[in-house]
Amino acid sequence: MNHWRLKGLTYRQPVTRRLGAAGMRADRAAQTADHFAQAAGQLLAAGIDPACPAHARFVPGRIEVLGKHTDYAGGRSLTAAADRGFAAIAVARQDGQLKVTDAAVFGLWSSATDWKSC
Repeated sequence: MNHWRLKGLTYRQPVTRRLGAAGMRADRAAQTADHFAQAAGQLLAAGIDPACPAHARFVPGRIEVLGKHTDYAGGRSLTAAADRGFAAIAVARQDGQLKVTDAAVFGLWSSATDWKSC
């Protein structure tokens, strides 16, 4: 999911439709849209501009039945993508800070970086 304004990620229906169009099951798409909405809400509560460009990503989990650590060594493995995974939103900051929050537990981690905003 790309090309969103931060406020747009708080609207669950368009996000759910877009995830469904990408092939996600309807129930899981709705749940993932809720996670995006929670994370966007936390960013908005932290004072991030609602019109700020936001990059939203979902990374599916991976199930490994056999062959762990052999695929990159030329061996065989049996893996599958899972519909559970990680949902993340990133927005540029002006202060050189990297802040990570967990929408499920509302914990916040912060660190200074030398990254420059766009």
